[in-house]
Amino acid sequence: MRRRGFKVIHFLHIGKTGGTALGRVFHGNQRVGNSWLVLHEHSTTVRRLPKSDQFTFVLRDPVDRFVSAFYSRYRQGKPAYFIPWTEAEASAFASFPDANSLAEALSNPEPECRENARAAMHAIGHVRTHYRDWLGSVENLSELSHRIPLAGWQPDLDSYLCCLVDTLGGDPGQYRFPNNAAQSHKGGHGGRAELSDLAVENLLEWYGDDVRWVEAVRRLDLFASNKALVNNHDN
Repeated sequence: MRRRGFKVIHFLHIGKTGGTALGRVFHGNQRVGNSWLVLHEHSTTVRRLPKSDQFTFVLRDPVDRFVSAFYSRYRQGKPAYFIPWTEAEASAFASFPDANSLAEALSNPEPECRENARAAMHAIGHVRTHYRDWLGSVENLSELSHRIPLAGWQPDLDSYLCCLVDTLGGDPGQYRFPNNAAQSHKGGHGGRAELSDLAVENLLEWYGDDVRWVEAVRRLDLFASNKALVNNHDN
């Protein structure tokens, strides 16, 4: 979508990183300040964007993202949506009724259990996805960085929203995230804290490429923060 006379910035919606809440803030594609913000569905990747356009996204600790993704699909998308399990997901949740049991089984000494766990990781929506599915190879980040005015870190979504609106030329005080779980698509799980050390170790290996993405974005200082916004106003 193009808007003549406006700078266009695209938001890539990486699953389970806060994109649903952001969509509730902006209510679809819209003008913000002197820019046009385009909010994309999960299916849009960086390869589908015009090569001259800027884009932004939010990342999350891969282990936390796994837990959120597991229980989001366990709830079949509730409270924000209702997306029934696929046959493969139903089988996966029958074998692994909680996130810890699935993560631990990835290194189970029994080959059948280990293979069942790997099949479940590939079957469960959001669990099976990686940052490269939206952003491509982490090795290409340096070539893309000039098109990324900022990136968000999920625990700091408020800071990201402020910096994003400021980057778009709008007034950050006019935008707030929704407070209720249904609008923000939050679930009531324990996050990383409910996982054993073995489960975390297995997940860090499974999502190793995602960990490298987080490290690379942090190394290039692309993550937004309140301090960055304050500095921007002071200059």
